[in-house]
Amino acid sequence: MPGGHEILIATRSLPGLDALLSCLSARVDARILEPDADSQTAIGAALAERDLGALHLVGFGAPGTIAIVPGTAIDAMAVRRLCPAASPRVEVNLWSSFTGAGRRGRHFVQTFAESAQVRVLASDGLVGGPERGASWDLPIAARPRGLAPFVRPGRDAVRLTGVVNVSGEWEPELTRWLGSRAHTNG
Repeated sequence: MPGGHEILIATRSLPGLDALLSCLSARVDARILEPDADSQTAIGAALAERDLGALHLVGFGAPGTIAIVPGTAIDAMAVRRLCPAASPRVEVNLWSSFTGAGRRGRHFVQTFAESAQVRVLASDGLVGGPERGASWDLPIAARPRGLAPFVRPGRDAVRLTGVVNVSGEWEPELTRWLGSRAHTNG
């Protein structure tokens, strides 16, 4: 588990919430939303907090979505709108059944990771106690892909086409060939 404080976001109308809160770890700050609250705003605010180590979102799920507040699903498009400047060390745990299941679920988890620049974990099955045929494991994981450390427009003005051979020397002929291939094939 990453360092820093942890936040759990759930809604007051979640069945079994009292039981979950009674066994909540002391390092986790529970933020319980009213059923008519804006969960996207709450998530964005939590991700923007300094020294956040983990964000736990508890709700109902389906492949590629999680609903913390009834009637308000958070899907890939909603995640793109969140995009705060979260620390890349933050881990987001989606405690909702089937959110990471199938192609749609994996796309959602990766989109969340890319949009918020955090590590995201989700379930591809039922979430809950094993006596109920479920699990508290989050086997689906995604990390943001590497981003260029340069901002636009500067990075758009540069094209890196140089090639270095195994001895560490510059290969101008190969560079010219690669450059022409990029124009004809790309």
